[in-house]
Amino acid sequence: MQYRGCLAFLILALMCEGGCARIGAAGARADQEAAACASGSRSARAADLLRQVADGDQYSKTLRTASVLELFAKHVPPGTAVRDLPTFVGHASWLQPGDVREVDVILGYVPVHLTPDDSLFIIHVFRNERAGWAAVYLRVRGPGLTAEGLVSALRGKPGGAAAEKAVVLEAASVWTVGSDSVAIYP
Repeated sequence: MQYRGCLAFLILALMCEGGCARIGAAGARADQEAAACASGSRSARAADLLRQVADGDQYSKTLRTASVLELFAKHVPPGTAVRDLPTFVGHASWLQPGDVREVDVILGYVPVHLTPDDSLFIIHVFRNERAGWAAVYLRVRGPGLTAEGLVSALRGKPGGAAAEKAVVLEAASVWTVGSDSVAIYP
């Protein structure tokens, strides 16, 4: 069976490697997740697992970062209302103050399409310059959305009138490792 790079399977395997005393039930669950991944489905189980890991303080930051990036890249469909983001990514307990910024000056590569009618936000995920960095780029349609409004919406709180009307048009995740390599998850 080929897993086609399904991150949910990888995360489940890493969780079991780090903490399962017996492989029995965990192995059966891993087989079920692997089958779901191999079929190419975006199962609710996979999204639930990713949300659990992203919000779980007991997991490593690397595993949590991978989960956040995968949630945005694979489970937030274009056209998602900003107010509905917690349905797809959880309530963003991983989000720290200052991690969300509206992009107003562009230097270098941006992995989403840019138009003058849309807003671009960058969400940093567990910043650690020594180990590289990870971020989600969101292209949003809807005037007046602020970084604070987006943070509130991500945490499942009212983000203001602009967040009620704003729609995610595109999301792309970027993860650098060291200073040279970049992985992009469109």
